[in-house]
Amino acid sequence: MLPGDDGQLATAFAHYEAPIAPQDDLRTQLAGQPAVLDEQEAFYAEVTRRSAEADARYVAEHGQAPPVGAVPSFHWGLHIEMMRRDRRRRENGRLISQRRVAEAISEVMPCSARHISKLENSRERPDDPTQLKRAMLATIFIGIDPIWTRYNLRLTRWECGDITMEQARVLNPDWAELVDHINQLLHQMPPRWHVEGTR
Repeated sequence: MLPGDDGQLATAFAHYEAPIAPQDDLRTQLAGQPAVLDEQEAFYAEVTRRSAEADARYVAEHGQAPPVGAVPSFHWGLHIEMMRRDRRRRENGRLISQRRVAEAISEVMPCSARHISKLENSRERPDDPTQLKRAMLATIFIGIDPIWTRYNLRLTRWECGDITMEQARVLNPDWAELVDHINQLLHQMPPRWHVEGTR
């Protein structure tokens, strides 16, 4: 329990069915944190030492500092592509193709594999309302968590063509059931907790 919290945080976790470790397990984890931190710092020091040695060898061989590496940033649509590919791993099934996603979305609105390809290659969140709706419908069909979708892809049902729950059920009944359940929990929450909008 947090000071001044009076158990509200634990109650909120229980209400939203979030898994919480037992108190004894939490105490054990906290007691082990200093050792974990020491291990991480030792590992970082070793990596830093090896990196410095590699840089020194490069300078000795080439007479200049090694080029600086950079990790490229993800473009917006890559998240949708990776989630589409990841669903196969989650369900131990076949890869869901862009064509299959388009066929499913076509039950709700016109869509082709070319539309999905354009979404997955988008550098930024699309401005075109029709493509925004296709993007949200794709996340529903793929089964991407609605809260993750809202905050990472900046997509919601009500801002992407007012997608109805009936349309969502056509694409993915399990996703629609999850959203119904989340919204039910939101309506049941005590007044002290406040979350803007439904999922």
